[in-house]
Amino acid sequence: GAIRGQPDRTKKRYYPQERFDDPTIGPNMHQVNAGLIKPLTKNHPELPGLSYAVLCNLESGGLPCDLFISHAWDEGVFEFVDNALKAWPDECQGAYICFLANPQNLDIGALLGSDVANSPFYRVLCCNPPPRVIMLANSSTPIHGRWWCILEAFLAVSQNLRVSIAGPPL
Repeated sequence: GAIRGQPDRTKKRYYPQERFDDPTIGPNMHQVNAGLIKPLTKNHPELPGLSYAVLCNLESGGLPCDLFISHAWDEGVFEFVDNALKAWPDECQGAYICFLANPQNLDIGALLGSDVANSPFYRVLCCNPPPRVIMLANSSTPIHGRWWCILEAFLAVSQNLRVSIAGPPL
């Protein structure tokens, strides 16, 4: 009930109600972020504003990031999870997934900065050992229609990282 649809076609983030209600697709990442991720991480009693990934892994100190998942944000959460789990390499333990890894209640623009080389995306793609990369396609939006996904693919290929594409291409 906390995640709300956007049935008004005149709104910027319009998302069809039939996709929202579909148990194989579900609400998109913008809706999940607004209705679930931000509220869960905003008011942590000790460390407000944490990312969801840090909050979930606080006691262990985190996981090594050996997988980078690039996605378009317009896919449904159930579709995302299904495609990500099917494509997850057995040898990988921890993944960088931006809507979970970045602190969504902070100023994302400030976090990204004006130099892409200082962005969390770039830093993860350039870490050692290098991560595997999965470009997660979906049935809603072409992954190459999002500039960040194009940049992530470019950086991965230019560094000779192992890149695969998963999910149903639109």
